[in-house]
Amino acid sequence: MPDRRAQSAFPTQPEVFVRTIRNISTLVLGASLALPVTAVAQKNLNIRVGLAQASYEALRETPVMVSVIKDGTVFRQQESPINSTVSFTVPVGLYDVRLEGAGMETLVKRGIHVIAGETAQVVGGPMQAGAGVRIVEYATGGLAREEVAARLAKLDGEVAQLKLAIAKLEKGPTPE
Repeated sequence: MPDRRAQSAFPTQPEVFVRTIRNISTLVLGASLALPVTAVAQKNLNIRVGLAQASYEALRETPVMVSVIKDGTVFRQQESPINSTVSFTVPVGLYDVRLEGAGMETLVKRGIHVIAGETAQVVGGPMQAGAGVRIVEYATGGLAREEVAARLAKLDGEVAQLKLAIAKLEKGPTPE
C-alpha cells in the first residue's frame, strides 16, 4: 500500500501549467469567435474624384469632400482636389461613399464591398455642376459569400494554431 503522506493533494506544476494554458486558449478562441473578422482585416478603398467635361470651367478649382460611410455614420473623410485619388484604409465590409462640394451635385454610391485580399477601386463621378443628390446603389443584401468564407477560413486557422499549442503543452517541455 503506497504511503499517502508522500503524495501531494495539489496538482504538480506541469499539470497546473497545462490546465492554465487550456483555460487561456478557451478564452482566446471564444473571444475570436465573438469578434467579427472585419475588425482585423484592413484593406484599401481608393476613390477617384472625376469631373464632367461640361462642368470643368465651373468646378476645376472646387475641392470635393469624400466621405466613407459605415452603418449610417461617417467613418473616414478627406477633402480632395478634382481629378485626384483618395485612399482610405478600412476594415473589410460594406460601405457607402459620398462626394460633395460647393456648387456641385452630391454623389452617393451605396453598397461598396471591401473584400479581403482585394483593393476596392471606386470612380467617384463624374462630378457635375448643379444641386441635389444623385444616388447609385450597388448592393442591398447582407454579407457576401466571400466575406463569410474569409471569416470561416480565418477562424479555422486560429483553431488549428490553438490545437497545436495545446498538443505541445500536453507533451511537456522538450529535453535540452
